[in-house]
Formats: sequence, C-alpha cells, structure tokens
Amino acid sequence: MRSWKNSLLPKCCKHRCTCSQAIHQILKGDDDRLLVVIGPCSIHDPAAAKEYAARLLTLREALKGELEIVMRVYFEKPRTTVGWKGLINDPHMDNSFRINDGLRIARKLLLDINDSGLPAAGEFLDMITPQYVPI
Repeated sequence: MRSWKNSLLPKCCKHRCTCSQAIHQILKGDDDRLLVVIGPCSIHDPAAAKEYAARLLTLREALKGELEIVMRVYFEKPRTTVGWKGLINDPHMDNSFRINDGLRIARKLLLDINDSGLPAAGEFLDMITPQYVPI
C-alpha cells in the first residue's frame, strides 16, 4: 500500500466534520433529532452498497428535520468465527485474502458514500485498518 489513488477531498472532509458535529449535538441533547445508524450486516458488494446508499440518501434528505441518518458500513464480520471474514480480509470471496485489494475497495466505497452526502459509520476489528479506511 504505497500510495492511494483515492484521497480525501476537502469537500468530503467538510461533510464529515459537519456530520460529526450534528451527531455530537444529538448525543449531548442539544439537537432533538433521532440519530439512526442503519445498514447491512457487512458489505460484500460495493455496487449494491452504493445503490443502498443512494436510496438512504433520499430518505435522509426527506427526513432531515426529524432524523440524522447515517449508513452503517461494516467491512469485517466481528462475530463470525468460521467462513468468510469480510470484504477487507477476502474481497474476492475466494479465500485469496488479498487484503490490500480489500482496503482499496473499502476506502473507495467510503469516499464515494461520503462524497454523495451520506455519512457512514463503521467498526474496525484491529488497530491497523483505520489508517487506510476513512470513516
């Protein structure tokens, strides 16, 4: 992982800060909207995730006065002890464990989702992944 083709654009940084501030205000009780983090168990198909994000963005816009909608985007399977471990660990779902590919795919997907105007939330199972994948 020597370089990234997908860097965090200023627009995306501003969007992330704005969403983080809104979430902070809700958790503090200064904003009476309901925080809703919603999404699939784990992402395995980036195209389907983008389609889901587009639909969720429509709901976010329609309900922005009542809800702060954030897409749940998990790339690993935290409670799975056997079988597929998630997109980061095995992005091609063929036991090749091409983790660099998985990190690139995950990063691009999160940048695309955030760039669309929809904030994303996730969970990481190790201390290395967050360096490469911007949530």
